[in-house]
Amino acid sequence: MIRDIRVAGASVEAELGDRVICCIDDEQPVTDYHWRAYSWAGAAFAQTGGPTAMPQNPRLTDLGVKLADTPCASTAPRSPGR
Repeated sequence: MIRDIRVAGASVEAELGDRVICCIDDEQPVTDYHWRAYSWAGAAFAQTGGPTAMPQNPRLTDLGVKLADTPCASTAPRSPGR
């Protein structure tokens, strides 16, 4: 996401964030930002400064859950009265 744009000499600089946050009032705690510079290269703008990729964000977690093999309820022994 683009948070800010400014002119710096012959370049245009954009402050970019690594996440688009929906419906949260304060995105600062989870979004990392950095500035990239772009300059006109004859037919289009090309990146001329700043990082070319977002670094790993230490405030986010990539969590996965895997269920172990368990017997299906229909094959499990039933206790009396069920």
